[in-house]
Amino acid sequence: VWKGTFSRLRFRPEEGMEVIVTGKLTTEERHRGIYSARFFTGAFRFAGRFEVPPETPPGAGVTREWGAALLLFSLRDARGIRNAPGLTWNGALHPFVSGTGGIQVALPYKAAPFAGAHTFSFPMEIVGLQSLHFVPSAGDHQVTISADWPHRSFGGRHLPATREITSQGFHA
Repeated sequence: VWKGTFSRLRFRPEEGMEVIVTGKLTTEERHRGIYSARFFTGAFRFAGRFEVPPETPPGAGVTREWGAALLLFSLRDARGIRNAPGLTWNGALHPFVSGTGGIQVALPYKAAPFAGAHTFSFPMEIVGLQSLHFVPSAGDHQVTISADWPHRSFGGRHLPATREITSQGFHA
């Protein structure tokens, strides 16, 4: 009699992960009839590293068969992505594909788990209307943004540690 179960190796990204985001926002006003809307475009660079914990040894009589590893980036609305060419993972480029709630990359590790330190980076161009939020999801999460919009509003649980605001824009 053969019996099988399906499970995933999961780990929390804040355990041993760092993410550094740098970006520049520019604003533009568009008109349609009597209405106008101000929106922003942003060019960002995401980079980081994280540690994948070692696997736990299988129980007696258990054989593991590893599937494709997926790296997921959650987004509230993926329609705002103008360009995200791909993820550089340990020096190799892998294309993004749309997934449920964001974008994802299938990593080429089917033969065995890939415990240890890994680096990643990717550029992303986005467009938006009302707000831009970053959710800290790593043990060390750094975001640096500059923009040409002087009428900014910093809100939420995680405010900038430093910020410089001028009549030409801000840097935080």
